Amino acid sequence: MYFDIHAHLYQYPYPYPSTMGNGYLFPNEEQLITLHDALGIDRAALMVLANAEEYVPQSVGEIMDIALKSNGRFVPFCNVDPRLMGNHDHSPLDMLLDHFKNLGCKGVGEVLPRMEFDDPKMRNLYRCTQKVGLPLLFDMNSNPNRAYGLYDDPGLVKLHRCLDEFPDLIFIGHGPGF
Repeated sequence: MYFDIHAHLYQYPYPYPSTMGNGYLFPNEEQLITLHDALGIDRAALMVLANAEEYVPQSVGEIMDIALKSNGRFVPFCNVDPRLMGNHDHSPLDMLLDHFKNLGCKGVGEVLPRMEFDDPKMRNLYRCTQKVGLPLLFDMNSNPNRAYGLYDDPGLVKLHRCLDEFPDLIFIGHGPGF
């Protein structure tokens, strides 16, 4: 069985200057299934885009609805922007994450705000995610001026520091920073 750990779709895709040739950046459910079937992919984790730096944010509910009707083909992830609930480094994000976990979400992602990897608000998100026992899939880049993605210095010093600080959190890395 092949499992795509990082998939995106929108129930109602929106126009975007894309390289896919169809005028949309992300597929809808039917298009993603067709693509996965052609590639022999059996299941996929659906990411939620919750950070407004680049894409139109989507709700966890949209992904949950799609996953629930997929008969197990799609595994829902949830996502919260680390700046939610007061935009500070002690926001009770675990309340939301625990709620989404109880609804059936199996991870957090794709986390991609344009922030430092070890920003206090990001560290709060890591702490809350570790507390509820979900893995976290993040996008990283090596350019702080890029439209989205967590930023780290060469050598991934901030990532290493967070791996040490949150030893029970499963980090799943993604993006050009690697």
